[in-house]
Amino acid sequence: ELGSNDHEVLWFCLHQKGGQNIIFCAAYTPGSCSGYGIRLVQYLDTALEKACAHASSIIVAGDFNVHSQSWLNSTKTTPAGEYAEELFAAHGLKQYVGEPTHGVNTLDLVLTDLQCNISTSVIDPIGASDHATVICSLHRVPLREIVTSRLIW
Repeated sequence: ELGSNDHEVLWFCLHQKGGQNIIFCAAYTPGSCSGYGIRLVQYLDTALEKACAHASSIIVAGDFNVHSQSWLNSTKTTPAGEYAEELFAAHGLKQYVGEPTHGVNTLDLVLTDLQCNISTSVIDPIGASDHATVICSLHRVPLREIVTSRLIW
């Protein structure tokens, strides 16, 4: 129900013990396609509403090619950048990439509402990419298993 034929997105559901699901979305917006960024954000507006109904937490990551001087330390602000900032804030998603990923702009984002220690680092591009690679680490406290005693007859 989250799929799209019009946008380059992948959705995953990570099932955890205890019934808490994390939905992960990987998204790509071509920088060369005019208007595509805002259409992707509009799609995510609807898709995140659906995803939130099935998960305790959300992770959204990818190459968004949106610009915001205040939110992403970009050189300019675009309507897609403003819309993305409002959308992700409305869903309680915090953006964790703090370094430029393409020139002086941060276009590749990692956003989540997870309550854990999250760190990101930006390293050189892989292969022929013109974007830096983002490494994200989630440090969660593991769920404790309940140990029960059994009497064997």
